[in-house]
Amino acid sequence: MRTTAAAVVTCLVANATLAFAQTSYFTDPNSGVEFSRIGSVNNAAYGGSDPFNIGVTGRGSVGYEYSIGRFEVTTAQWVEFYNAVYARADAISFPAQTLWTPTIWGAVRDTSYTGPGTRYRINPNVANAAMLPVGGISWRTAAVYCNWLHNNKSSDASAFLSGAYDVSTFSGGFPTFTDQASRSEGARYWIPSWDEWMKAAHYDQNRLNSDGSTGGWWTYPHMSDLAPTYGPPAGFPGGSAANQANTGFATPTRVEYTIPLGAYENVQSPWGLFDVAGATSEWTETIVRNPAGQWRMTDGTSWASDAFDQVFVRGSDQPNLPFSSNGLRLATSVPSPGAAIVGVISMMCLGSRRRRAALGPTCTRATRPGFAGLVSLDNVLVCLDGNT
Repeated sequence: MRTTAAAVVTCLVANATLAFAQTSYFTDPNSGVEFSRIGSVNNAAYGGSDPFNIGVTGRGSVGYEYSIGRFEVTTAQWVEFYNAVYARADAISFPAQTLWTPTIWGAVRDTSYTGPGTRYRINPNVANAAMLPVGGISWRTAAVYCNWLHNNKSSDASAFLSGAYDVSTFSGGFPTFTDQASRSEGARYWIPSWDEWMKAAHYDQNRLNSDGSTGGWWTYPHMSDLAPTYGPPAGFPGGSAANQANTGFATPTRVEYTIPLGAYENVQSPWGLFDVAGATSEWTETIVRNPAGQWRMTDGTSWASDAFDQVFVRGSDQPNLPFSSNGLRLATSVPSPGAAIVGVISMMCLGSRRRRAALGPTCTRATRPGFAGLVSLDNVLVCLDGNT
C-alpha cells in the first residue's frame, strides 16, 4: 500500500506541475546561453488589433516546443565567436557583406596579441562590459554564429559556412536578396521566426481572462497592457528603481549604452526574458515583402530610440548591413535538462502498474533544475517499488 501511495502522490505532483504550466530555465553548456523553454504548444494566435497593417493578427501561434535566450547575446559570447573567426592563420572566405564587427559592444581589439589574425577582449575600462548588449549585428553575421554553435564551436572553417544556414546562398541586399529563407532542417540553433519571437515576448500561458480561462496576449512584453516606464535603472546616472526599459530615452553622456543586460532584474516577459523592450532590436528570420522590395523582420525597440514595444509594432532591415540598433536573441532545439525528468515521470505514471511487480526497491529523487512555480518536483522522492 505504501508503494501504491508513493506512486500516486508522485503522479499527482507531476500532473499538477504540468497543469500549472510553469516556465523552465536552463544554461546550455555548448553555447553558454541561458534559455527559457517555451511550451504551450499550439497556443492561441494574437487576435487583437493591427493598427499599422503589418499582418500581426493571426500570428504568434507555434505548434512545437523550442527554447529562446533569456538575454540577447552578450559581449562575452560575441568575443568568443569573433576570436574563433578572426584569430586564426587560415582566413575564412565569406560572401561579400556577411561578417561585420559590432558598432556598439563591450569589447576592444586586443593590442597585445601578435597573431595570427585579430583578437578581441572584454574592455577592462568599462563596468559590466561582458554583459553589455551587442549592437551592429547583421542578419547574416547572426546566421554564421548559429552555424558555429550548431557545429559545436568547431575551429574548422566549414563550421561557419553551413549547419543552420547555407552561407553560399548569401547575395544581394536591397531591394532583393537570395539568402536562405529559413533555417535548415535539423538546425540546433537559429534566428527565431517572428511567430517564435512574438510568443516568447507577449504570450502568457497563465494570463487569467475575464471568462475564467487562461492564456492570452499582453500588449507590452513586461506582462502589461500599459507602457513600461522608460529610463536608466537604479545605480546609473538619472536612474530609478521604478524604471523598466532601456529605450525611449537618450542621455548626453550615452548612459544607455553602458547598461548591461538584465539590469532591470524585476522586468521580464511571461517566459522570463529580459530586455525585450530596450537594448537592441532583435532579428527574426521572417521575411517581409512588398512592391518596393524585401527585408528581414526585427522586433523590440532599441536603446536611444522612440519606444514602440506594442505587440502590433515591428521593424525590418536589410540582412546584409550591420545597423547599430540590431542584435540577436538566440533560439534552439536543445532540450531543457528538466524535460527528460518530466517525461520519465509521465511514462512511469502510465506504466507503473504493469512494471511495479517486476521491479525491486528502486528510489530516485526527482529534480527539475531551474523549474520555478507554485508546484515543484524538487526533492520529491520517487519510489518505483519499495518504501519511501
